[in-house]
Amino acid sequence: MELNLAAQLLLIGLDEQGEPHPAAAALDYGLAGAALIDLARLGRVAVAAGSVTVTGRAPTGDPTLDHALRALPDDGLGNEEAINRLREGLRQATVEPLVAGGVLRREKHRLLWVIPDERFPAAGGVQAALRDRLAGALDGEAVLDTSTAALLSLVRSTGLEEAAFPGRPKPAVRARIEACTSGTQWADGGTRAAVDEVQAALLAVLTVVFLAG
Repeated sequence: MELNLAAQLLLIGLDEQGEPHPAAAALDYGLAGAALIDLARLGRVAVAAGSVTVTGRAPTGDPTLDHALRALPDDGLGNEEAINRLREGLRQATVEPLVAGGVLRREKHRLLWVIPDERFPAAGGVQAALRDRLAGALDGEAVLDTSTAALLSLVRSTGLEEAAFPGRPKPAVRARIEACTSGTQWADGGTRAAVDEVQAALLAVLTVVFLAG
């Protein structure tokens, strides 16, 4: 099963019990940013000059990305507004295909024996393989392709370093991600521009969210 960026980021953000990692407070915003990057790569949106503009409505064939595309208006949005809009319902739209594809399991629990709670532990080894791929790229042991570089950028933007690289000092991971993704060899100009725009928008949105909180 080919995983879009949002699916990959979600897998990074879930712990062994299938619940959001303690470091995953910004996960839903990161999923929105991931969807924007993938839609830009597929030519469905343009992410440039601080705004998101829909450039094509043809279905992508990916239910998560089609969900995100339907949520965007024809007249465009600012990058930060687009992230805030897309994050609503996007986690569920990302989870369902992963459950259907056997990448995650759905477990039903009750909190305090009363409140329904769902958890989504990983199945089939995909989550572990993804973490290994990120570690290989971070350590220079694997080629840094576009998808991996974009995912590393999203991990950094959403503060998921501890979830992605457990046991490693966070400052060292951040510095290494910056070093890995600062070049231009891993992406064409359009993709790199979209990643940079999304990173800046996530920083702005999350600064407001966490200051307000």
